[in-house]
Amino acid sequence: MIYFISDAHPGSRLVKDPKGHEKELVDWLDKVKADATSIYLLGDMFDFWFEYRTVVPKDFNLSK
Repeated sequence: MIYFISDAHPGSRLVKDPKGHEKELVDWLDKVKADATSIYLLGDMFDFWFEYRTVVPKDFNLSK
C-alpha cells in the first residue's frame, strides 16, 4: 500500500492543540507502517524554511 500525506504542519501555532495534532500524525504513521510499501510526505511538513535568510535574495523579500 502506498500512502501520501501533505501539509501536516506539526508544531504550527495555528493549531489549538499542537501536541495533540503531532500525536495524531505519529499515531497515523504507526498505524500505516504495518502495510506501507511507501509513505510520501508532501507539501509543508514544517511552518518555516530553515535556510530562509540565506536562500531568498534580499531584493525579493517584501517583509523588510
